[in-house]
Amino acid sequence: MADFWIIEPGSLCYARPWAVPGLPKSVHQSLPENVQEQRINSQPFDLNVNIWLDRRSKGKLCDMPVCDGLHFVVSPKLHDVLKPFFGTSVRSREIEIRSAAKGNVTYHLLAIEEGSGPSDLARGHALFFTSWMQSRFHNKQVDIVDAYGIFFDVSTWNGADIFRMGPLGNQMIVTGRVADAISDSELVGVDVMRLDRYRYDEWQEYLSTGKKPY
Repeated sequence: MADFWIIEPGSLCYARPWAVPGLPKSVHQSLPENVQEQRINSQPFDLNVNIWLDRRSKGKLCDMPVCDGLHFVVSPKLHDVLKPFFGTSVRSREIEIRSAAKGNVTYHLLAIEEGSGPSDLARGHALFFTSWMQSRFHNKQVDIVDAYGIFFDVSTWNGADIFRMGPLGNQMIVTGRVADAISDSELVGVDVMRLDRYRYDEWQEYLSTGKKPY
């Protein structure tokens, strides 16, 4: 997986700033049954897509903020970096982030199409979810060996530069040239990791302490 990279919000974005989607009171009790799929695909749905920064948002606005319930929210700067690689696999629409400290800021919500099969649950970082995975392997004990990285069948990749893996995958996977473009840009709160080294630090911590990260 050295040729593929994962793009995620950096740790800065888990502290401040942080954002949640606003929900009109009228839809609190009547969310669509397929709302998760609609959110991942950035399809129109009966929600207020304005995002409010909470009270902790006194620092810089991240280029990839954590937004509870929404995926792939990016700043105009990150949007400009990614846009040349959209092809037919990515669509975007503008949303508004509101902050008492910063005023109103326009961000983008991306809709990223599936571009490969699902991740391999028998390899890599997924092995930390052993107890959850037992039924997938007919209750066979799954050893936690080299539990870092994300792997998938590369033959299922459709050639897109930006894509999601498998049904309802919610991680942004990119090719090396996209990763290079992001790394060369001075972005705030955006992590770029090789897919086969994903969460390697957690694996090393597990080796030294014996404690799972989850």
